[in-house]
Amino acid sequence: MQIKMIRLLGLALAGLFLAGCATGILTRLQDISSNEAVVVAKFHIIHNGQDQTKDCAVLFNTSAYGEKYGFRLDESGYVVVKLPVGKDSLDMLCTSWKRHLFGPEELTCEISGGGVINYLGDITMDWNGMGSGPVILSTIGGGIIGGTLAGSATQGKIVVTVDSNVAAAQEAFRQKFPADKTLTPSLLVVKPRQ
Repeated sequence: MQIKMIRLLGLALAGLFLAGCATGILTRLQDISSNEAVVVAKFHIIHNGQDQTKDCAVLFNTSAYGEKYGFRLDESGYVVVKLPVGKDSLDMLCTSWKRHLFGPEELTCEISGGGVINYLGDITMDWNGMGSGPVILSTIGGGIIGGTLAGSATQGKIVVTVDSNVAAAQEAFRQKFPADKTLTPSLLVVKPRQ
């Protein structure tokens, strides 16, 4: 009975996370601080052969910034967000119940400031396996907190590919922000896990 309650609590909190994970989503281009920059990316998440893009979230810079930069994905996969200027890392992929942790320096990008609109690429993540165990994630005070409920299971295998489709990303950006700004490729770099 206790395990069932923990699972229900975990699902509820994960649902809150996926509903509220928008701390870095931009609604106005003017909402950028001097140490942040605009980032555009398109994600396509396949989990065990099924498209799970709209049920996922990605977290950047989890150790350095207290998981402040987490973004829920919609069915389009496009995000227009803000990230800190400089070197950033994509650290975690979450579904509503499982997560995949990326190693240090496994997925990185160099973000330019000064009004540059950074394009990380069209990022496909083909994930086969269970993940690293049940996860509880929620947003509190504008940040994301998380933890696991049970012991870690094997993460499974994830293959990350990055393609450049600047024209399509430019069109998606202009639909959201009718600004005459050109995207600058700052593609996500994928390094093999050590």
